[in-house]
Order: sequence, then structure tokens, then C-alpha cells
Amino acid sequence: MSKFMDDYGKPLITLAISGIIYALISMLVPASQSDVVLTFFRACICFVFGINLYQYRRTKTWVKKLIVSFIFMFLMLIDMGYDIFPQLINILNILKIKGFLLNLIYVFLGWTFFN
Repeated sequence: MSKFMDDYGKPLITLAISGIIYALISMLVPASQSDVVLTFFRACICFVFGINLYQYRRTKTWVKKLIVSFIFMFLMLIDMGYDIFPQLINILNILKIKGFLLNLIYVFLGWTFFN
């Protein structure tokens, strides 16, 4: 039962609790700020879900974690609508990296954070 909880239980519990928190926040946040706040929580939920998917030995290298964190923050700020580097935003628009694909990238970054 412990192996089942490690492999499937933690990610499922994370999704359930995250869904409840996301629904509560979407009801409580004013409409003028909802896009930014909900984008932030959606990105964090995907990242935490990716972290919970990795079950093996967690590495302690800080350089890779720093790079993954910067990429995550950069993509999250772009998703919120902030123009940090317009040239890179044009590249992301050409590659059609937005919406669901961006959520998958957040999950991947969470998975690679401890990989």
C-alpha cells in the first residue's frame, strides 16, 4: 500500500487539493486581478504536480535547480503578460508555446527540478 501511495497517491492528492484551492481562489479574487493571480496559481500547481511525479533519489545540485527556477519564473511572467525580452516572446509566439503546452512545460520543469 505504501508503494501505491508513493507512486499514485501523492500526485492524486496534490491534484485534488490544488483543484479545491484553485476554485476557492477563483471565487475570492476580484475580477480585475483574477488573470494574474490565477495564472500564478496554475503555474505553481503544475510545477508542484511535476515535483510529486518524481519518486527516485533527489539530487542536491543547486545550479540545475537555479536554472530550472529561472526558466519557470521567466515563462510564468510571460504567461502573466509581462514583456521581459520581446525577442524571446516573439520566438515563443512563433512556436505556439502557450496554453496547454505551457502547462505541460511547467509540469516538466517541476519533474526535472529534483531529477
